[in-house]
Amino acid sequence: MSYIDPSVSRRGKPSLLSRTVTYIQLMYYRYEVTFSPYVMSHGEKIVMNTIVVTLLSLLLLGIVSYLPQLLTRASLRLFWLYTGADDQLLVGSIPSTGREMGPEFGH
Repeated sequence: MSYIDPSVSRRGKPSLLSRTVTYIQLMYYRYEVTFSPYVMSHGEKIVMNTIVVTLLSLLLLGIVSYLPQLLTRASLRLFWLYTGADDQLLVGSIPSTGREMGPEFGH
């Protein structure tokens, strides 16, 4: 007797929701096997999962907060390297010289 995955409909292709749920379950399984919380007590799991969620949240917050500024600064520096000029860079009709990035980047 063969195993039939319940997430697969009778038509053959699983729905987007079932594929997403299966992917999340797979990622959680990989996390459990890689970091071994399946051998920990309930309290230890709570502490470890709290630390992991906190670190991932801080990483996401840092990326959301600082990535746009980093990309803007890098593109301005690349523009300066490409042109060799310290003139204004027009991005969508808004002039920008890099002065809003701070004194170390401006004139």
